[in-house]
Amino acid sequence: MKQKSLLLYRYSVPFRTPFHYANGSIDKREGFLIGSGKSIWTEIAPLPGFSGESMEDAGSFLKNNWNLILQHFKNATLDRFLVEEAQQSGIEQFPSIRFGLSLLDEQQKASASGLPLFAYWQEQWFPDAAETKGYVRCNALAEHQNMEELLQVIHFRKESGFRTMKVKLTADPETAYNVINETCTRFPDVIFRYDANRAFSLQEALGLFERLRSRFDRDQTGNNLQYIEEPLSNPDVDSLTKLKKFGISIAADESARSSAEVRKLNESGSFDYLVIKPMLFGSFNELKELIQSDSSVTISSVFETAVGRMLLAHLAALFNNNRETDHGLATGPFLMDDVSTSMPGPHIKLKSKPGIGLKVNMDKTWLTPEVDSSNKE
Repeated sequence: MKQKSLLLYRYSVPFRTPFHYANGSIDKREGFLIGSGKSIWTEIAPLPGFSGESMEDAGSFLKNNWNLILQHFKNATLDRFLVEEAQQSGIEQFPSIRFGLSLLDEQQKASASGLPLFAYWQEQWFPDAAETKGYVRCNALAEHQNMEELLQVIHFRKESGFRTMKVKLTADPETAYNVINETCTRFPDVIFRYDANRAFSLQEALGLFERLRSRFDRDQTGNNLQYIEEPLSNPDVDSLTKLKKFGISIAADESARSSAEVRKLNESGSFDYLVIKPMLFGSFNELKELIQSDSSVTISSVFETAVGRMLLAHLAALFNNNRETDHGLATGPFLMDDVSTSMPGPHIKLKSKPGIGLKVNMDKTWLTPEVDSSNKE
């Protein structure tokens, strides 16, 4: 099926509160939306402090290659552009662009089959599976504040229907121990994921894990601690092996930013879970290796708009055909505005319409048309 219309918008939407990371903070989320003006939309959004490429890099690539991208879109051959012309175009340097264009290609294929994206993928990958679940569950985010406020946030999220919480830890091992101990004990029916963001030295992490193991064994608690994410500032295999003896699961995030890194992790067995941010990872073809593996994968947002989050929700539904989990997609409320419903709750319902099935409102002051190719042949 050939399609001729393709639109490119640049967006810049403020965060409700500044987003802080290791080397700074940002007060707005920027990126690009590309769509056919119908049900096919994708997003390209490098995240400062995390992505190897910048918005300027992405914008220059799209501008320099737009005519070629449009030609392949019209001919439904974007997969050829992503593979055959990768070296010439330089797209190998830009994970967010590989992600965005590959998902545009996948939506074209799904729409040509008259299927929503997740159902098209299931037909391709799990044709003998039981009925596809057209929804995914999300974990809630709980930033560490003081203990009383943290417990209130967790209680509120639980009452809102979330069954899994992701809690950010501080770089102080004593505070981290108190947070994990208190939250796991207070909410035994909530599943907890703790994100250390590579905060601890090996000795600090060993002390933390040993205290937790002793505490949990003594009182027969802690079964609701699913994993601690990236505890080590230097996560080499030997150090991770020493941590794993305590029987507390460890998740990779920063250590799993490419298919090559994931292969090494799987070979070493040094992590129990993978937290994958597709916008930082790359194309759908690169993600296929994870789908075909036995890895326990959580799909996670990097504060994309509703377009990007819905793409991730379809991916999460595909991964859930291997094993069901809650994914990190409830990030819409962090943005001041959006191009569609913010989907802030514990579930994301996937519609039965072709493509991603999202009604996109492009009448926003923070959206700037970059290219309109609808009338070009």
